[in-house]
Amino acid sequence: MEWLSETTELLATVCENVIILWFLTSFFGTKYDGYKKIIAFIAAVVITTVYTSLFSFAFPNEFLACTFGFIIILAVYCRLCLKGTVLCHILLPVMSETVLMLVAVSINALSVYFTPLTSADAINDRSVMRILILFISKLILFALLGLILLLTKRNRSELRQNEWIAFSAVFAATLVSGVCIYESELNKEKGIMFFILPIAGLIIINVVSFYMLVRISREHKENIKKSMLLVQINEQEKNLQEIHVVYKEVRMIRHNISGQLGTLKALIANGKYEQAECFLNSVEIPDLSTKTANVTDNDMLNAILGFLSRKCAGSDAVLHTSILSSDISGFSPADISVILTNLVTNALEACIESADREIKLELFIQRNYYCIKVVNAIKGSVLSDNPKLATTKQDKTVHGFGVESVKMLAEKYNGITSFTESGRYFTAEVWLKLPMNEDDNPNINDNIQHTGID
Repeated sequence: MEWLSETTELLATVCENVIILWFLTSFFGTKYDGYKKIIAFIAAVVITTVYTSLFSFAFPNEFLACTFGFIIILAVYCRLCLKGTVLCHILLPVMSETVLMLVAVSINALSVYFTPLTSADAINDRSVMRILILFISKLILFALLGLILLLTKRNRSELRQNEWIAFSAVFAATLVSGVCIYESELNKEKGIMFFILPIAGLIIINVVSFYMLVRISREHKENIKKSMLLVQINEQEKNLQEIHVVYKEVRMIRHNISGQLGTLKALIANGKYEQAECFLNSVEIPDLSTKTANVTDNDMLNAILGFLSRKCAGSDAVLHTSILSSDISGFSPADISVILTNLVTNALEACIESADREIKLELFIQRNYYCIKVVNAIKGSVLSDNPKLATTKQDKTVHGFGVESVKMLAEKYNGITSFTESGRYFTAEVWLKLPMNEDDNPNINDNIQHTGID
């Protein structure tokens, strides 16, 4: 019966190698097609089987060295015959051997628990029980690797190099720990190294797990930040669309009024006063007060201010404006709209919580900068609780929503941002550097326009 048990062990080894090589081949995909693919697979099975059998026969007590040699053979097979990167070709053989080791240790422990066999007997025994153990272990190995293959195909994700290294370290530490425990169970006389290595493996696993946890937490915060910025962008797009519609309506009304005034002028010039009066009475004068704030000679800026005034009025707040310069020709109107909308929206969210629902907006030129200043009342200190003005949905009084957008636009125009508190008032300032031309007047404040509404 000795030949039967040896044949069974050999078939079990072949089956084990076939399962692992099938897993690797299915995971990566082969570089070759047709008969070359089959020949490469069969050659890998033969080489791994011969290596395992000869090494186990020559060094029966060096299971750890045999395992590492087997991993090297698998990695070489992956590099020569399979697709994928070098790191993947190292990690997947280590992972498959780790699964094999965990299955072997688990089955061995269960065998000792449910049968009268010892740990050594469960492996060295050549009875029917050993055949049953081998069959169950290979079946479980096939099921686990098949499950991993199924899950990775459904959720295939690309990992960065440091992530591959971290996962490789975890599997390698697990494999070394499992092999040491396995050998210790077989031979109780193993040295202190077989006690130290599992402990070191557990330490490595915990350190890497902590590193990955910190990394995941950091990426989670970044994803939240990106999500909030995406929400802000969507809100800005809606605001820009509404402002653009108002701007087009104002331009159309201006064009119509220009034509009507031309007609009226011609009638008066020809002395047809009655016709001019009838024409004037028939003209419908549009009411722009509900659409724009007619405080500047810039239609786009008027549309933006009108939009913001209506937005504040909808929350029972008042927007006071002091426009000392309406010349925004040096900047993108969309960018100015985003800055103004964000600052006023933040101010509105903050002042709603306070008794003072007034917001002050100033636009002026200081030296070679176009300055935007927004002042509002606050219920409590903002900067003491949130000095970086981080975005948050829980606390609506925090000036965080859209601050990142404002800062990025300020940098776009080589400008600066400033957020300060004085008593119960919060001040947000954005200074955008004006484009300089050769004909620019250095005393630019002489040409500013002084208008305002309250």
